[in-house]
Amino acid sequence: ILRDFDPDEEDIPSLDNNADIPSLIGARYTKESRKGIMSTSEYRNCFRTLNAEQKKVVLYNRKWCKQALEHISSDSPEPFPAYQIFLSGAGGTGKSHVIKMIRRDIIFFLKSKFSTIDNPLVLLTAPTGLAAFNINGITLHSALMLPVNNMNKVLSSPKKDLLQAKLCDLQLLVIDECSMIGSDTLELIHERLCIAKGVPVND
Repeated sequence: ILRDFDPDEEDIPSLDNNADIPSLIGARYTKESRKGIMSTSEYRNCFRTLNAEQKKVVLYNRKWCKQALEHISSDSPEPFPAYQIFLSGAGGTGKSHVIKMIRRDIIFFLKSKFSTIDNPLVLLTAPTGLAAFNINGITLHSALMLPVNNMNKVLSSPKKDLLQAKLCDLQLLVIDECSMIGSDTLELIHERLCIAKGVPVND
């Protein structure tokens, strides 16, 4: 069931039953790419509220952004190494602030290096519509065109082209409520990201 929990929008029909889905998903990517980021003053105020471990995460990402910027500016043919972080904690401990600050830094530092303004650098996702709504994101299945119940795993050529065209600049994928995701879905996420980046799935 591929829909985002937005009271002002209609349900998104099944990817397998509607030929216009690629254009609808493409519009979602554009919408995500045009979302604003927190101001510098809001960023500083949020940083003051973080605990020591949360500050480490934000500063680690900020350092990565600056190194990635240098790497891109050098025109090196080699891809810049990605990183993975598992962010956990009880409700109300500031995880959402950390995510917002990480998203802000990636867009703030790297946006100027990518010419396509309608391609998102960051996607905030979650496995359910309600969880996605709570982080102002979209469902993971919509974002990566994942099949329901892991059926029909193979993407059609138009959907592959869409992933490569719209997610080629993606720098950060946030998956909230990741404990709800099984190993098969994680494998599919890896495959979709490889398709988007144009690299072999086994890399």
